[in-house]
Amino acid sequence: MVSNIIKMPQVVGLLLVFANMPATFALPDQHPFSDISFNLFSNFIQQSLGPTVSLLTVLVLVFSVLENPECFSLHAWQQCPKYPGEKASAASGWIKHLAHAIQDKLGSATAGLLRTQDISKDMSEDQVLTVTASKLVALAQVLQFYPVDKNGMFLGKLKSVSQKSIQTVQVICPTSVQCMTATCNPCSLLQATKTRDIPKVTLVKNFITYDKVSVLTGKCPDCLTLYHADHE
Repeated sequence: MVSNIIKMPQVVGLLLVFANMPATFALPDQHPFSDISFNLFSNFIQQSLGPTVSLLTVLVLVFSVLENPECFSLHAWQQCPKYPGEKASAASGWIKHLAHAIQDKLGSATAGLLRTQDISKDMSEDQVLTVTASKLVALAQVLQFYPVDKNGMFLGKLKSVSQKSIQTVQVICPTSVQCMTATCNPCSLLQATKTRDIPKVTLVKNFITYDKVSVLTGKCPDCLTLYHADHE
């Protein structure tokens, strides 16, 4: 069979090879997405970040923390010195480089991270970077994504975070917003399917699979034309 695959076009051959590979492999164990109360999270944002910080900036911070378990594991391990010559630092090189990357991404919006009492005119860029890095660590602790307990003991390497619980709800709708029939007025489309009759499908979008996605049908109240996502 292998010799036959080699003679086939490369892409087809690869697909057949993958199809014949054993499918019994284990997905990596993941950390559940943080389930802290919104009140706790809101209080942290209000008390730790600047008053002009935007939602975009906050979301960049949250996902930058949760998408970098290796960086926080390395930083946390460095905060738990065990051997002669090891020293803990409030902002290790690992976290400072992550903070620098976030500053580069946010640009001028970085100013929203800092409160008036956080900085002074005579602070160097490295000192400002250290303040930003300390806020990332504090955010990780609030999100329960920091592998050091209250006694300063390292709890082990962080796992990647599963985003299954926050996966968005998708609904498949017609692409038209009004009736397109030439002999009809451009009426607004009504949702035509009763709730109990709405079909559920599996949707693959941007390489992400969504289960039990509702497929809605539109209906012109005038000419009664039905509109679906892919046809009328």
